[in-house]
Amino acid sequence: MRRAPPHPTAISRSPITRSICDRASVTRGLGVPHPAATRPGGPVCSDRRPSASRAGGPMSEPASESMSQPLREASTERSEGARCEPKRATRPRDAAATRRALLDAGRALFATAGYDATTVRAIAQRAGVNQALLFRYFGSKEGLFGEAVLGDAVQLLAGGSREDLLERTLSAILAEDDRGGEVLMAVLRATGSAQVAAEVRERLGAAYTDAFAAQTATDDPTDAAVRAELLVAWLLGIAVLYRGLQARPAPDAATVAAHVQRAARALLSG
Repeated sequence: MRRAPPHPTAISRSPITRSICDRASVTRGLGVPHPAATRPGGPVCSDRRPSASRAGGPMSEPASESMSQPLREASTERSEGARCEPKRATRPRDAAATRRALLDAGRALFATAGYDATTVRAIAQRAGVNQALLFRYFGSKEGLFGEAVLGDAVQLLAGGSREDLLERTLSAILAEDDRGGEVLMAVLRATGSAQVAAEVRERLGAAYTDAFAAQTATDDPTDAAVRAELLVAWLLGIAVLYRGLQARPAPDAATVAAHVQRAARALLSG
């Protein structure tokens, strides 16, 4: 009669085999099988136990329990620490500051690049905000243009009497903060845009022309309009000269204003 082969657990293990089996027991506790313990023909570990499905009952792994317990405790501590850690306070968004930044960025780009060449992304990048905020506050690039450029120009027009409109316009062009010059440069560049040129003519061209024509000393409305349009063109030229891309340093503002006003009086009342 053939003798039955000895049980695997009865095989004496060498020190190398015992070391591999010990590591396999540890890695099983972490849920990672050791490659030497699972390799076909590899050493058989005496502490390997049948799974729950084979034995018909729950699996008991002392090594696994001893290794997984610290891991569970550490995981619990991290979870509790995350729950106890206070949330970082978010910085409240200043809507007024965001609007101002977008208006200033749009006005500057409209003055230097023109309406058509200015993109929503470029405005947002210059303002340092997300471009979605431009649509939230202004609806569109045209809406921003209407408030940043046309709105400022209309405000300048309505900020005083017709008699001092020329003086106020010159002051805005020659001011050190460049805002008035940017507005007129943006208006001038927008006249070549198919999208906003009509609005510029309707809201600004006609308004400024009518204001200056009312100061002419003539009963001929056509001649009065011609004189007023020449004065508007001159003012835009001054803005280009001193605030354009190739701007030259402006001389004394009072000197420039005095010469322009004297020539303007001769044009309107001569």
